Amino acid sequence: MVVYFIGDVTSGSLEKIREDVFENTKELLRLFEERRNLSRRISIIKSRGNLDIRDREREIRVLKMMPDLDPVQRSILNMIFEYTIWCEFKVESQDHEKMQSEPFILNGSMDILEYFASTICCSPGSEVYASGELNENFKLGAAKKGAHIINGKSDRVDFRIGHTDDLGDYDMVLSDKGEIKIRTGVIRSEGIYMKVQVD
Repeated sequence: MVVYFIGDVTSGSLEKIREDVFENTKELLRLFEERRNLSRRISIIKSRGNLDIRDREREIRVLKMMPDLDPVQRSILNMIFEYTIWCEFKVESQDHEKMQSEPFILNGSMDILEYFASTICCSPGSEVYASGELNENFKLGAAKKGAHIINGKSDRVDFRIGHTDDLGDYDMVLSDKGEIKIRTGVIRSEGIYMKVQVD
């Protein structure tokens, strides 16, 4: 016997809840846009005062004003801190020029290399497009960095990862030989990759 309670998702209110979630999403995006604008203003003030972008003392003060955060809320707050810092950085172009020297090569177990690869290219809010099944360790690393995994391909990407021996048009490749190759410019860059394609 199944018992339905008033307000239970199975009682037909799924679409209403989805509408509420959509409205909540729009409000979150509006608030993040407002935060981005405030962060840019803070960046100008910090630049004029020759102050560091990262201010752990300020983060601690914020945390003390919110002493009852549960672990999930604390994690979300940390992502908000990183988003704010990212907005403050003066990045002249997302399409930074990649250096054309010998690639950086690292050998090891594929599981460790997959995890390592995800930590290089993912950041909070990154979209990772997967044209095939992703390695579980890559997914774990991407999730820990706050990236969102999407099955499929994107028309425009900031960073490309291939599972092949040849770098070709990729920024990074992982080969079955237990080797990862990364363009040197990627290692030296402070780029934020918002759209990552994994082939």
